[in-house]
Amino acid sequence: MVRFLLVEDDVDDAFFVRKALGRLEVVQAHIEHVETGDAAISWLGTGAPDMVLLDLNLPGAADGFDVLRHIKADVDLRRVPVFVLSSSDADVDVRRAYDEHANGYLVKPGTLNQLVEAMRALERFWFRHVTAASA
Repeated sequence: MVRFLLVEDDVDDAFFVRKALGRLEVVQAHIEHVETGDAAISWLGTGAPDMVLLDLNLPGAADGFDVLRHIKADVDLRRVPVFVLSSSDADVDVRRAYDEHANGYLVKPGTLNQLVEAMRALERFWFRHVTAASA
């Protein structure tokens, strides 16, 4: 069982990400979903997920970059892989995410089938091929 923390304020996008994660082939996904950066930071205070899927544009005081900085600055969380899942393909956002130590940056695909394929590619890469450090 792989615990994902999905940080996404758009309920439709969250629905489709959940649906895509439910179709993974290698791992069974348990998904915790929060809608704000503040809620993500609070949730992370209770433990570490196996992976974070993080939107950048979030309501509230903390945006996705704040959440990313929080994770990577925390000695107990910094090894948790964080993949940005954003509608923005702006170079400034991509560069900033990597500067803040995101493990990957995925632009949200336009269809459910494309999202499923992106999540399966992430699953194949991260859970079949990568040797990850424990959190």
